[in-house]
Amino acid sequence: MRYTWFNPYRISNILIEESMKKSLGYASGTLLDIGCGRKPYYGIFKPVVSSYIGLEHPSTPNRNHKADVLGDGFELPIKSGYVNTVLCNQVLEHVPEPELFLKESFRVLKKGGIIILTVPLVWGLHEEPRDFYRFTIYGLEYLFKKTGFEIIRLEKDSGTMATAGQRLVLFLSHRKSIIARAVYFPLCAILQYMFFKLDRIYKKQGDTLNYTVIARKGSVNLENTA
Repeated sequence: MRYTWFNPYRISNILIEESMKKSLGYASGTLLDIGCGRKPYYGIFKPVVSSYIGLEHPSTPNRNHKADVLGDGFELPIKSGYVNTVLCNQVLEHVPEPELFLKESFRVLKKGGIIILTVPLVWGLHEEPRDFYRFTIYGLEYLFKKTGFEIIRLEKDSGTMATAGQRLVLFLSHRKSIIARAVYFPLCAILQYMFFKLDRIYKKQGDTLNYTVIARKGSVNLENTA
């Protein structure tokens, strides 16, 4: 159901998948997927990397994860300068100290290594109570530059139409009854498809569901900073 319009998260899934495909040219070598879950982007990146390491927090609520390694984002069980690429999708909002998290990602990257990261701007509370932040373009610029990264690309993945459609469908999904299921799923598909196409027409104007950041590890050494 993940790959059909009947999935109430279909708009968001498409947007992140498209963003990952656009980011493909920046990935190489050993890739560390922080907060990998069930590795939904493994098939996208595997052809261009030599090794794909999935990492999850030991207390992750995702019992069906496919992590190769368990560890904390503040103390990654990876030696300094080991990976070429860090991938991190929809995780930073759950991190109480995002600056420390980015510094740790900086540490494990080789010089010139790349981080590919997505975060939400417009999204409801989820995985409570560990849902701490929403990020603007200016907040992301500040955090990445402060932690030594050189931003290559920072862009939104949608506009108000896709944002409104996704939020509306999720609002309805929490209010459907067993009797209404036969009505809800076709309505879900119609609404998502319509709002997604409208978003393309209006060229991502207005608010966005998520931001994508691609940044490079610069020459600044932050490993021993506070």
